[in-house]
Amino acid sequence: MIGKLRLQIIDLIRGTTVLPVIAELKKHQYLPEKELQAIRKSRLDRLFKIAKHHTGYYAKYNSFEEVPVLTKDIIRQNTPGMVSSAYKRKLFKKQSGGSTGIPLVYYTTSESQSYLWASIILSWETAGYQFGDKVGFLAGTSLIKAGVPNRIFYTLFNIEMYPATPLNDEVLKAHVEDMKRKKVKIIYGYAHVINELADYVKTKGRYLPDLKGIVCTAEILTDAMRKNISDSFGVRVVNQYGCHEGGASAFECSQGKMHLISSKIAYEVHTDGFLISTDLPNEGFLMLKYDTGDMLEFSDKNCSCGRTFPVIDRVVGRTADLVMDKDNNKLHDSFFYFLFKLEPTVKQYQVVYNEDAITITLKTQNTKRLEAYNQYLDQVRAQVKFKEYRMLLDEPFILLKNGKHKQIIDNRKQ
Repeated sequence: MIGKLRLQIIDLIRGTTVLPVIAELKKHQYLPEKELQAIRKSRLDRLFKIAKHHTGYYAKYNSFEEVPVLTKDIIRQNTPGMVSSAYKRKLFKKQSGGSTGIPLVYYTTSESQSYLWASIILSWETAGYQFGDKVGFLAGTSLIKAGVPNRIFYTLFNIEMYPATPLNDEVLKAHVEDMKRKKVKIIYGYAHVINELADYVKTKGRYLPDLKGIVCTAEILTDAMRKNISDSFGVRVVNQYGCHEGGASAFECSQGKMHLISSKIAYEVHTDGFLISTDLPNEGFLMLKYDTGDMLEFSDKNCSCGRTFPVIDRVVGRTADLVMDKDNNKLHDSFFYFLFKLEPTVKQYQVVYNEDAITITLKTQNTKRLEAYNQYLDQVRAQVKFKEYRMLLDEPFILLKNGKHKQIIDNRKQ
């Protein structure tokens, strides 16, 4: 009850409706697909009418089908034309996409934020979360926001913040000791940072007796990382996917399947495999058919948990997760995923390249010499052409400014 009261206070202060939306989504997740389709159609019809009659950018289109796929560049060039003149409430400025070049500035609404946080809470609940539980955010600036309003929000939500950088034994020790003292029950954050914390816990013998579960987000959670984290902390580890600007969210159920919350977005998979999403609750700044840049693989099978939200087999990667040589030969991150998937000694990887050289850094179990991995470098050499090919073992990864670990880093001159 205290936890729900905290959320009610947050809703009152921020003008959100997180609690009612949670109840709505819990009902939606078991509806027959035809009913979910009807909900999406009704919301999309309403949104397109707003777009047609109250925005400058969409006024020329006569149907949703006519609307072209929306890219970050189109949004940057037409930002004022995507604001609805019919929306009279406050718009909230957001920023995304800094890891792929120029950041994208867009706007969202309290209604959209309600669905965002409700979706996140659903993912926490599958890891054991109950309203009011202490949650530890182990992440960078994409999750941990500065400023007095955000600090008030975190306090009311019972969230503790643990910065992802710098990461060393001293910082990791402080994080673990603070989590233990404050009885953190759910850890939520970047997969690679939580994996680093798991390595520290494993070697130092630290223990978090109150921990219920761990939710990884913002980065690809590999099978090896999931096992390492679970073994180290002795709790369930679940995955969560989100593209905030596109309104897309997915959570992992008790059967280990990831479900896309399909009642709050209109979505399709483009011919190139990337998710195209429309955030239906965002009636203030309309981004119809937004290219998320996320490549997803969907299952055609129903989940035994009974949820009818579609099942995502795998989040393959992002548009920016490409290696490209001077001859325009390309390797997607999925190539490297499968390359190392059956190599049990490889826990994580990072590929850095420029016009002339490609370097693959492997985080391993320190049981093999460098020469043992040359076969993988040979497979890369057969696909893309560079002057130099390098393999490094257990060197520090390069992190982005927001603390994220990016698996593919493009250092070519732009």
